[in-house]
Amino acid sequence: MLARAFAEDPLCVHLFRDPATRALGLAAALTWNLRYGLRYGDVLAAAAGLAGVAVLLRPSEAHFSPERLEATGYQQIEEALGPGQWARFDAEFGRIFGDADAALHRATGGHHWYLDLIGVDPLSQGTGLGGALLGAINAQADAVGADIALLTFQPSVLTFYRRFGYRIVCEGVDRASGVWHWGCVREPRAGAAGFELRSPRPYAGVRTRCLAAPDPPRGS
Repeated sequence: MLARAFAEDPLCVHLFRDPATRALGLAAALTWNLRYGLRYGDVLAAAAGLAGVAVLLRPSEAHFSPERLEATGYQQIEEALGPGQWARFDAEFGRIFGDADAALHRATGGHHWYLDLIGVDPLSQGTGLGGALLGAINAQADAVGADIALLTFQPSVLTFYRRFGYRIVCEGVDRASGVWHWGCVREPRAGAAGFELRSPRPYAGVRTRCLAAPDPPRGS
């Protein structure tokens, strides 16, 4: 589902030019995102056929450390792609995402929750599912007064994020690839209405869990 959701994302199209390789690479990379979220963050998912998923990370200096990458099987992406495709993915993703992440950090100071991933199956887009996921995330942050930040490489979703209270704090383009990025932040709102999502079914062997109500911050 997530591979389909991100199949036309400009960064993903650049990283995996061949559609078949893109499907393979995205399946491996996004499955890793879910594993990481389940171990070190929060995963929210929709009940209806698991048509939508989001990964939320609370602040931690240890995020994406070599130890955490190894513990969550990041090397499986390389195994799925093979040496040639992996070398290109690693170099291009490292540069493009690294520069975008550094720009977001400069704009925010890094003291925020991070929306690492939100995706909805193309067949379910436009049904309000993405809004329900983002609303649930916003409600958790509002409950504890936390900012939420995100990066996107897809200009078509900026209006969606603005509708839910996010504002652009940085943008730029990778000159070598032509891929643009936008960093967005949402400040907490007092008295915001909560959202509830039912427990999802398992996805691709990954045990998913769903947060139906705001949780207090926890240590990493």
